[in-house]
Amino acid sequence: LTVTGPGGGPVRDPRELEKIRTGIALMERLLRTLPGAVNLQAAAEGLQRLVDAWLEESTDVFDDNGRENLGLLPALSRVLTAGPRLWTAVDRIGPRAFRLLLRELAAEVTPPGRHTHAAALAEAAGADTATRARTLHAYRSREILKAELDLLLTPARDWRAFSERLGALAEACLAFAVESVHADLTPRHGAPGPAALLALGKFGGEELGSGSDLEIVLVYGETGETPGPQRIGRGEYHETLARELARFWGVPEGETFALDTRLRPHGDSGPLASSRTAWEDYYAPGGAALDYERQALIRMRVVHGDGALA
Repeated sequence: LTVTGPGGGPVRDPRELEKIRTGIALMERLLRTLPGAVNLQAAAEGLQRLVDAWLEESTDVFDDNGRENLGLLPALSRVLTAGPRLWTAVDRIGPRAFRLLLRELAAEVTPPGRHTHAAALAEAAGADTATRARTLHAYRSREILKAELDLLLTPARDWRAFSERLGALAEACLAFAVESVHADLTPRHGAPGPAALLALGKFGGEELGSGSDLEIVLVYGETGETPGPQRIGRGEYHETLARELARFWGVPEGETFALDTRLRPHGDSGPLASSRTAWEDYYAPGGAALDYERQALIRMRVVHGDGALA
């Protein structure tokens, strides 16, 4: 293989030489993985984008002694052949962030739990709602990808541990989102009284996986008006809370952790938040709930708020 610079002359720039070495190493190692790819065409396209990105950043495919980074290339190979969805996520964050995720995974003693995620979100959050939403979106996407990389790259990791990791992340992120929306509403309307965010489906059964949505229902306890400067009905407050929560959450339908509220009483035709009384009436013997809706309650659990309402 002969490589020349512009005009056919020798390449002398150390940065350009490092790029060439990096490109050759990446192509040589990663081309071997392509036959085992889930989608060969997508893997080939991903390989091209990966090499371009790594050449642009001139990252540490080699250590200080000129040896190949033994952890980086195998990880890239596994990601490249796992399928286009995972590769697209890695491609989106870029080489530097990918290396950082690998280092963090290598340093983990145990997977992070809900309290660890909650502390990280609280530390990174800003004062205003828009900043907190951006913080949540970035943290959630990064941690979902980290969980999927952990499952892919850690031999001892199984689907149960993966599901537990996703569940802890989802619960912490939802609690952060609910409290962020509350912080925007309560100065105007006052404290709304007790409420609970309930999980159902795979989320309630603690069986989340790649691509799982989050089936949730918001139930509140008190009726009447809120006590704040701009008084509104508590039902209206919680309806606004549920609507703003979906906007704050910001995950499109079909993506991992998209919110699904269709298991609420009366489904899409019902209010986004239900009072405790309306909830009990709906599921009472002779109530309007269908059989499959009653069966869904088997997996119901409280993930944030007042557990006494469940």
